[in-house]
Amino acid sequence: MSQVTELKSHPLVSHSLAILRSKDTDSQAFRGAAQRLSTLVLVTATGGSSSAAIDLLKSHGATDISLLTLISAPEGIKEVFTKHPDISIFTASVDEHLNEQGFIVPGLGDAGDRYFGS
Repeated sequence: MSQVTELKSHPLVSHSLAILRSKDTDSQAFRGAAQRLSTLVLVTATGGSSSAAIDLLKSHGATDISLLTLISAPEGIKEVFTKHPDISIFTASVDEHLNEQGFIVPGLGDAGDRYFGS
């Protein structure tokens, strides 16, 4: 199965991604854009966290699992598919790579810090 579908061409997704990526976006606007994307069942998590969540779902008997994300990096996609080749990934965007700190490039910075304004 192992497939990735990008949703960034959807107008609502591309608009919200632009807000999330902007360095000028304050916490309130960042939360609003993230929440709008979440109404499309999109979530944020690292490849490791996603794999762990999928492990938990499978341990409870789930068999038809799709991962929905805001922004993905090739490294995270590879990690998930290495452990779970039977799932599909839907993402607003696949960005270039992870930097030394493990942040997606160009990405949107530390989503938790930006979401909570810390």
